[in-house]
Amino acid sequence: MTDSAPPPPPFRATVEDSLNVPSFGSGSGSGVDSASITSSTRRRWDDPPEEEPGHMMPEENITSMVFVKCMSAHHANNHGEVKTAATQGEISHLVFTPSDTHVAALVPKHSNARSFDPDESCALAIWAVNKKETTRDSARRGAVVVPNASYFGVRVHKGFCFRPGGLENDLVVACPFFVKVKGEDGWDVPAPRLEVFDVGKRVRWSKQEVPMRAPVVVSEDGGLMAGVSTKDSSRILVAGFEKNVVRVKTIIIKHTEEVTGMGFTRDGSGLVSTGRDGYVRVTDLNSGKTLKRIEIGAKAACSILQVSADGNVVVTVWGRDVVLWYLDTGRVHNYNLNVVRQTEGWPLAVSKDCSYLACRTEDGFDVSDAASGAFRGDFATEGSVITSAAFSNDCKKIAVGNFDGNVDVFDIVTA
Repeated sequence: MTDSAPPPPPFRATVEDSLNVPSFGSGSGSGVDSASITSSTRRRWDDPPEEEPGHMMPEENITSMVFVKCMSAHHANNHGEVKTAATQGEISHLVFTPSDTHVAALVPKHSNARSFDPDESCALAIWAVNKKETTRDSARRGAVVVPNASYFGVRVHKGFCFRPGGLENDLVVACPFFVKVKGEDGWDVPAPRLEVFDVGKRVRWSKQEVPMRAPVVVSEDGGLMAGVSTKDSSRILVAGFEKNVVRVKTIIIKHTEEVTGMGFTRDGSGLVSTGRDGYVRVTDLNSGKTLKRIEIGAKAACSILQVSADGNVVVTVWGRDVVLWYLDTGRVHNYNLNVVRQTEGWPLAVSKDCSYLACRTEDGFDVSDAASGAFRGDFATEGSVITSAAFSNDCKKIAVGNFDGNVDVFDIVTA
């Protein structure tokens, strides 16, 4: 009598055993013998996770910052006519003056209002933040309305900077632009100009042929000015104010591609710069030597650079990546906005103390902590999309401008 074949294993037992999967780290190459894993450590595919996936998600938005509108203004063209839908005046490069008494922005010139060609010169518009000119409607909602901006016939190309000088000289602005001149072959060629204008006194300090273009920055003491060379965009020109004349003192050749941002250190002896080559550099202006540098592996170019008032922190924004560089310790911290935010946002400005980051949202704007991206507060705006934003120097106000030429200033109330 021959032995019969062993019966097949029970179907249920086979299925149950196939559903068991080893815990994380127990596979090959982990250094753990799979035979030593007890049933208490074996997990099934349908078991609940050991840790909820929410630990990788942004925390819930908890408001700790409120925005109270204190001024609302709109842009009119150079002829004093209020804008219409056909002559929209997009607000760009919005900044506060050094004493926070005014906000200024680039607006398209009347002749360029419809197309707003970025290669054409723009006009400079300035609004007084605390001007007491109210209407019945604005008084009801507590906002100050400045109907029209002030124009001074100053031409600007993509950027400008105010020179610190106290309340008496708070409105001295340096504006680089281009004029068309006839070349030797008879064709029009752009020639660089730099105009320094005292808006408060309506006096032109100087108008010179300085080969410098935006972005431009001024040191905290108002003695130095830096801008991108018009001959080679990878170079930086550093100039000094000698009475009412701007004279080029030195040139910095450190980046291999276009310079996109600059900022002076607190004492004015160093210059922080970013370029499309992916580097953030600190250059000693006395020796011309590189003091520090880091390379950012971001796909996008740097759109925002802010050096803190104490000179210890540099915040840069590269597309969706925010990088904080602590110069005193050399530590670098970075994060991606898509990871830390619950809603999508587009970076617009960093506060002067490097504490806050303002972003445009689909509903208006919001402010988060620059160091972590943690939500602080938001504001839903009406009308057109926001195109620019700026924090006041004391970080107590924020101004936003939109595509229709409106500028709103808010008081920042923190919890």
